[in-house]
Amino acid sequence: IVEKINQSIRADILDKALGRQVSSFDQMMSDLSGSYDSLIIDFEDYQQSWLVEINSDILYQQANFISVASTIFTYTGGAHPNNSQVYRSYDLNTGKSIDLKDLLETGFESVLNDAAEIEFRMQKEIPPNQSLESAGYWIENDAFAVNDNFAIINQSLMFYYNPYEIGPYSLGATELELKLTDYVELIDPNGAIGYLKKKN
Repeated sequence: IVEKINQSIRADILDKALGRQVSSFDQMMSDLSGSYDSLIIDFEDYQQSWLVEINSDILYQQANFISVASTIFTYTGGAHPNNSQVYRSYDLNTGKSIDLKDLLETGFESVLNDAAEIEFRMQKEIPPNQSLESAGYWIENDAFAVNDNFAIINQSLMFYYNPYEIGPYSLGATELELKLTDYVELIDPNGAIGYLKKKN
């Protein structure tokens, strides 16, 4: 189970680090080194160092699940560095990554998306009568939706939107917290957080 979780964490990191899928950390470093060497050949006076920093930390743990954040910071030239964060929760009985459908009752999407939009507008100070697009965000049909980059932390779902996901780099990343105690009716009593429904 531990190895299955570690494999998933590695896959997430390798998927985000270079903006394309690579098979291993060795390949990632080889690709970076080759790209840097090619740049030096083409531009002999180039002196900027490149940097890759990767961290994975436990955010929260219960008896039956664990939540992890993996942060990938890269600078490979250009106007600015790139920073990505991956949130995941894992079932400690199976090692499987937990999806929203594993936690919530069928049909949860509309309620959760509406709640996330309200939280998003409050956080970004966007009034209800203003379109999200006019505020600079890339929201198709102005319909805000939760993503699959989330973790269970205490009694909340934490959703993370990386730069460029729903808006330009200048608007930065977005983290939204939805308190599960406000949406007890959505919780699947047989899921990883079913104890919250039984408690209430």
